[in-house]
Amino acid sequence: MLTAVPFVCRRWRALCGDTKGVRLDLTFLLPRAKLCSAGVDAAVVSALVASLVALTTRFKHVVSWNLKRVLACEHGNHLVVALAEHCPQLTDVNFDFCNHLTDASVVALAEHCPQLTIVNFSYCHVDFGECYQLTDASVVALAEHCPQLTVVNFSYCNQLTDTSVVALAEHCPQLTHVDFYYCNHLTDTSVVALAEHCPQLTNVNVSFCDHLTDTSVVALAEHCPQLILVNFSFCNKLTNASAVALAEHYPQLTNARFTFATD
Repeated sequence: MLTAVPFVCRRWRALCGDTKGVRLDLTFLLPRAKLCSAGVDAAVVSALVASLVALTTRFKHVVSWNLKRVLACEHGNHLVVALAEHCPQLTDVNFDFCNHLTDASVVALAEHCPQLTIVNFSYCHVDFGECYQLTDASVVALAEHCPQLTVVNFSYCNQLTDTSVVALAEHCPQLTHVDFYYCNHLTDTSVVALAEHCPQLTNVNVSFCDHLTDTSVVALAEHCPQLILVNFSFCNKLTNASAVALAEHYPQLTNARFTFATD
């Protein structure tokens, strides 16, 4: 589709440039792109970057990139920056398991793509050091440059702190889905900020954020009337008061997960 169609004839090539709302799923590259190897030759990455930039030049109205698991080495950051510079209309990006992304590439994405509404950076970390883990700098940049964000997933980005979430809450009031699974530096400050600034929240996952207390749940109950799913699994400081607060405010709640302290 991407390489053959534009060469059918000049008219087809022109139509590629006029097609609106193009969504590109590059996970087909996964078996052979060799970007999942830390030892990949930089020339291979340069060639792929050049071809994808050419692709975005041909398809001028790209709104979505799915690069799940494709960018699993440090060279992938060059591709993210190149895509950001050539795709200002992006609204949806999936970098799930692209575990060598750095703050610099995410900041570039935020600065060049202000129309982003959905971002997935889950499991963007590595186990053998923090040099590749996303920090508050990435999330703050997204919050400040992309105020239309509605869905954010930073699962297992466990270097994030309250600074990240407070920035999102203050700059992105349209948030509906937030996932901070195992972001275990977060405290009640984060959830309270989300509750007070983002009344349209429907899905909240803060499981394994073990610093949270009943204060977080009560704040959501009081400020976010549209909640349908909350996950506080293994937030071991919660008590029955959390469940009672949700039960009193949300007859429409369909999924609520808790782990209560045993004492």
